[in-house]
Amino acid sequence: MPDSALVGQPPKTPDDLAIVKGFIKMMGVPSTLDPAKGISLGPKATPNSPHDTRAPSLIAALSVATALVIFFTGSRLLVRRFCTRMEFGWDDWMIIPGALLVVVFLNITTYLAVNGCSGAHTYDCTYWELEAFFRSGSIGQTVFFLASGFIKISIALFNRRLTGIASKKWLYIHNTILVILVIYMIASFCLNLFGCKPYDVRFDMRKWAVYDKVTCAENFPTQQALNTFHGVTDVVLFVVPVIVVSRLQMSWGKKLRLSLVFAVGLVSLTAAIMRIYLAFKLGKDITYDFVEKLAWGTVDITTGAIVANLPALNAIFTTATTKVLSRSLHSRVSLSRLFSRGGSGHSGRNAGNTEEKPEQDFKSADSRKQWMHREDDFELGYSSIPEGKSSRDTSQSSKQNVALPPAVVSSPLTSRSSPQNLSTAAREE
Repeated sequence: MPDSALVGQPPKTPDDLAIVKGFIKMMGVPSTLDPAKGISLGPKATPNSPHDTRAPSLIAALSVATALVIFFTGSRLLVRRFCTRMEFGWDDWMIIPGALLVVVFLNITTYLAVNGCSGAHTYDCTYWELEAFFRSGSIGQTVFFLASGFIKISIALFNRRLTGIASKKWLYIHNTILVILVIYMIASFCLNLFGCKPYDVRFDMRKWAVYDKVTCAENFPTQQALNTFHGVTDVVLFVVPVIVVSRLQMSWGKKLRLSLVFAVGLVSLTAAIMRIYLAFKLGKDITYDFVEKLAWGTVDITTGAIVANLPALNAIFTTATTKVLSRSLHSRVSLSRLFSRGGSGHSGRNAGNTEEKPEQDFKSADSRKQWMHREDDFELGYSSIPEGKSSRDTSQSSKQNVALPPAVVSSPLTSRSSPQNLSTAAREE
């Protein structure tokens, strides 16, 4: 870290002097102020002033957030890649740049805590750290809105699959939402990158002292407008799938599970509201108080990335449950066959030959594929339902029940089942 004087003291190096001059011009401080004497920002240090820092806890939280984003996104991509019943769609492609940008944002925030004096009191920061704080903060804002844009597009594309099953009207609505999100991303990128003229003064405080004339758009209203739109889109992307899922023909248990997945998005919405609120409550000790906004921003963007990945990962839970149920059913069928064999009076090879073949069919993967009900595809993968197909076109397939294997049909436990109906369901599957 370069040698630099503490904020409030006279500049120690030419770089310190350039930072002080740039800061005076950026903040609109009267030009009569002598840069050689330094600047005072926030509360002044006293013998009784605390010298604590929030940086260690912030760095620990950022490390956990980074690990969670990598884990959930990586697991989602692995499920899409190796699960043959699930297609790799546009929502999966969009989550890749979204997750990468989230990791970049979290690393920028970590840099703020390590080298940007974030979490420490302003009077404990040097001029070099103060410049790094403003520079990294500007870059972080740009990356944050880009990352949230890609994540929202991924969620909207997933919702479009869901709405395409329910109604074409919802399909058109989500196409409109996608267009709005693209415009939002472009606007946020341009406003953050080219909000000043010359544009490089947003990322280097020393440049303010170099140029004679610098014009910038009002940063605070711009950021609050982007944050407000960010929260509104969170509400829309949360409400729409809940409404659509409530109208789909699936069990209430699956409706509840899928709704809970999207309900996690309420945490992201709460974090977005807190970011807007804290922007108005930011105190004079900027570097120390700004940690709360950084923390809520981390919760916001991390939760958004997790919510975007949870529906695909829910297929793992469904597949595991199906395997457990199939093994339990197989054990019951084997037990019923054992009792049936003992009471029928048949012995030896003939009885074994007549029942061994259905058991082999039941154990085969093709047989299980025919009779297992695949609502995880219906909920999450949609590999068997074309995008844009309405619920009327798929109502017959969604009403199908579990088609049991021949071994179960022949067992005493299912003697009342209709073999004709079961075979029809198997052919339709």
